[in-house]
Amino acid sequence: MVSFDYFFPSAPAGVSAHYWEINGDVAYRFRVPARSSFRPYAGGGLNIAHASAGPSGGTSVGETKAGLNLLGGTTFKLKGSTLTPFAEARGEVGGGKTFVLTGGVRF
Repeated sequence: MVSFDYFFPSAPAGVSAHYWEINGDVAYRFRVPARSSFRPYAGGGLNIAHASAGPSGGTSVGETKAGLNLLGGTTFKLKGSTLTPFAEARGEVGGGKTFVLTGGVRF
């Protein structure tokens, strides 16, 4: 799984702040009974996080760090639908040091 995440950090008036991450992860899908609507998975991968801040319209100072991701989640099987909802939690060690809760639909 590959993702690019852009965050909108708060900053004082007159300061421009930016934060983004690139993530590359692999996940293991656990075996569950066929009748179950849950399809849990867990995994990990690499993270590159970049943060920068400075006066609006001026020169900013930034830093880029690499780290590791640990993640777990599940997809939900819907009868008669090609859409697959999911929920996921990802924690980062090293790079961004953030905890991200994600949900959405795979198609």
